[in-house]
Amino acid sequence: MPRFSHLVAWILAAALSALAYWYVLVYIVDEFNPEYGRDTWFILNLYLFALSMVSGLVGYFIAALFRARPRTFAIACLPGVAFTVGQLFLALALRQAFPDRDVFGQELAGALFVGALSIFAVPSRAA
Repeated sequence: MPRFSHLVAWILAAALSALAYWYVLVYIVDEFNPEYGRDTWFILNLYLFALSMVSGLVGYFIAALFRARPRTFAIACLPGVAFTVGQLFLALALRQAFPDRDVFGQELAGALFVGALSIFAVPSRAA
């Protein structure tokens, strides 16, 4: 697999899994802030997740320097999906721990760590 193709796979997988999550949550489950409106809430959450994806990609890139690259594009997508799941759990945990504070800065810092850990979603024999 070419040198930076695994980074493209990570970005696509993280973006598409986040898009699917927010679409299901906002449009199917009907969970959104009525003060913002459905469409604005959807776009706002995608924008905030995109910011954390940048931080997570930096963490993933640094971790990828020390680990073998995945062999196929499909396997290279696994860390992106793992990042989305990990970042959503991190956001949930931070919002439960600090309900009256804005924790987006902590989420961005945590995204760096979650992005680095996402590389372990690739099985070592597939790398």
